[in-house]
Amino acid sequence: MVAGVKDCSRIGGGHPDLEVWWRGQVLYAEVKDGAKSASRRELTPEQAIWHAEAARYGIKVHVLTCEDDALAMLGARRAA
Repeated sequence: MVAGVKDCSRIGGGHPDLEVWWRGQVLYAEVKDGAKSASRRELTPEQAIWHAEAARYGIKVHVLTCEDDALAMLGARRAA
C-alpha cells in the first residue's frame, strides 16, 4: 500500500511540512534533518504553537528525522 503525501512546507505559520494520507487517516509530519545537531532540529516557535494547538484537538504532529521515523509513523518497519 502506498501513502499519499502532500508537501505543505511552503504554507508557513508553523504548519507541518507534510500531510500524509494513510489507511483512512490524515497524519501530519514535521521533517527535520537528522544529520544536524539537536539544537538545529528544534521546532521554531510557530511550529511549537501549531503542534500544541493540534494536540488540543487530539492531533499528533510527528517529527521525522530519518526514514525509520517515517516508517514508525505509519506503523511499519524496515524489512529484514
